[in-house]
Amino acid sequence: MKEERKEKELRQKWSLALSMIENIINRHEKIIDPVTRHLLFTDKLCLIIDICMGAMASAIIIHNLSDDIIKRTEIIGHKVEKQIQELMEWIQNRIYSPDYPFGQNMMQSTAKHFKGNV
Repeated sequence: MKEERKEKELRQKWSLALSMIENIINRHEKIIDPVTRHLLFTDKLCLIIDICMGAMASAIIIHNLSDDIIKRTEIIGHKVEKQIQELMEWIQNRIYSPDYPFGQNMMQSTAKHFKGNV
């Protein structure tokens, strides 16, 4: 009886979690503008990564893991943080911006077509 109850509770928890995820995805898919949709998706991924990194830090404390594992976890955490930071900076600095190499080249190559024509 106890096992059946635990199984039922576990199924209910998973069902609830899946329903929440489905609601988030359904809401997300209704966003028409692709830029907004992709930026919000990126933000959600960053949130998931933050939660996972917190869970890893918590597991290290709870399970009293070795210094080697702690060091490796910290290195991975810093690498992930660096990648997220670069991604967020790139998102904020559009590719066609004059501050971005592609945007600079595009503006310089088209500038000759506008000189004297304005």
